[in-house]
Amino acid sequence: MHIRYHSWEMIGTGVNGWLNASGDWDAAKINNAMSGAYTFNPEILINIPWPPDSKGWLNTDGTLKTANYGDFANWCADLVNIVNIQQGRNVEYWEISNERDDLYNGAAMHELGVIFNEVAAAIKAVDGSVKVGGPAFARPFAEYITGIGAFMEETKNTLDFVSYHSYHLSGDPSAQTIFDNAGWGWVTDIMRAEWANHSARDIEFHHNEFNIKATGSSFEPMTNEVSMVFDALMIMSSMRSGADVLDAWNESDGWYGKIGNTYSDYARRPSSYLYENLNKNMMDASDIVNSSSNGSSKIVELISKNGSTVQILIANRSEATQTVTFTFNNLTVDGSTSVTINESTLAGALTHPAPR
Repeated sequence: MHIRYHSWEMIGTGVNGWLNASGDWDAAKINNAMSGAYTFNPEILINIPWPPDSKGWLNTDGTLKTANYGDFANWCADLVNIVNIQQGRNVEYWEISNERDDLYNGAAMHELGVIFNEVAAAIKAVDGSVKVGGPAFARPFAEYITGIGAFMEETKNTLDFVSYHSYHLSGDPSAQTIFDNAGWGWVTDIMRAEWANHSARDIEFHHNEFNIKATGSSFEPMTNEVSMVFDALMIMSSMRSGADVLDAWNESDGWYGKIGNTYSDYARRPSSYLYENLNKNMMDASDIVNSSSNGSSKIVELISKNGSTVQILIANRSEATQTVTFTFNNLTVDGSTSVTINESTLAGALTHPAPR
């Protein structure tokens, strides 16, 4: 399981922040936050979104002052030193910046690449075992390819992973419109194709924020079974396109989260059962197998192999009960075949033997 730690509150001095009054990292706050987090040893990425205003390193438009590139790099490296060296947490992934393509437009993304290179060098001087990536593109789409390419060209020798986000719709779409717009694996296709224009190096592709839409208020489909089907369709599409890491936005809050927030006692929402099943039973898939359906407007499938185990992920997007019949090529399924069904439902993540 991969967990991305990202919050703009992190670069604040309040109760949720990791900074002291001087804007430097507070090791005690960081220790409290990290020690109180996940105990089952997931793979962790820490995002450093940008320096705080209090440092005085930012221009009036929010971009980083050229004279402070080194200061920002050393500040990021200080965090890695606290987390990995002083506290021994061995966090492998470090993501630099968050959606700063909203500040550096088009060819100016080259400059964000210059910043990234300086930060990456400072971080790896502290801990050479880590992977450093970014920039968490807000708009990883073809019409913004000039900026994407400018960043990749500048970082082609240093980038360990590229990260990007997508929020698919606006307004008040129907469930079927949501499902029609869930399969955005093509975003990873764009990222992979553009990277190939700049480097033959093998890097990772992290689609590490996605949801139905960006909103500042409650949107019921993101908290009910519609979100569960949307997430399944998005995950299947992205796996087919070769995404290495998929992180939905987000874990817990009022309307984006896969579980509720403190006001709902962190009640689990339907999509949380999907992720429970996937992380337990599907995500070690080594090979995606060719498959097709004659009813893709109703049923969408993804088939993968992990050694001798064949894994089939099915999403029912029809809003009605469906009967599914499988036909396998080059695979024998008989009475001796062990079959288990892991089902994500409104009632929870259920496991039971398949009917014979």
